Amino acid sequence: MRIRRLTTVDLPQLAEIESQTRSPWPVAELTDELQQGRDYVYVAESLEGDRAEIEGWYKAQVVPPEAELHKIAVLRAVRRQGIGQKLLDHLIGKLVKEGCSVLYLEVRSKNNQAVGFYRKNGFYEVGLRRGYYREPVDDALLMQRDITQPGIS
Repeated sequence: MRIRRLTTVDLPQLAEIESQTRSPWPVAELTDELQQGRDYVYVAESLEGDRAEIEGWYKAQVVPPEAELHKIAVLRAVRRQGIGQKLLDHLIGKLVKEGCSVLYLEVRSKNNQAVGFYRKNGFYEVGLRRGYYREPVDDALLMQRDITQPGIS
């Protein structure tokens, strides 16, 4: 597996991953993001023979010394195989090199699997946005982690 920057060629595969998430991002927003080039948008790609398949991705906004993880998602068929962990570790490594010390995120409060993943990785709750998500309605937990500390997982 390798982790590399997202390109426009990747968008159809990314749309497939997004269709399997609770809060899918429109491909049009990702297309705009690629044109702007401000944020970190990376994909985890498996290489089998001459075919590459995107199995996960993340997007983060970086304004040192802080960063915010906007999305991390993994293809349903390969979840719970460490891809999300590799993506998060990749992001944190890049952020530390950029001089960031804190990583923020928000997550659906009822997404127990994601909340557990972030807690396992040293994130803790710092706030709550009631009714933030739609379809289905859910609160957003605001979480943060000091990324200057060694990995927790």
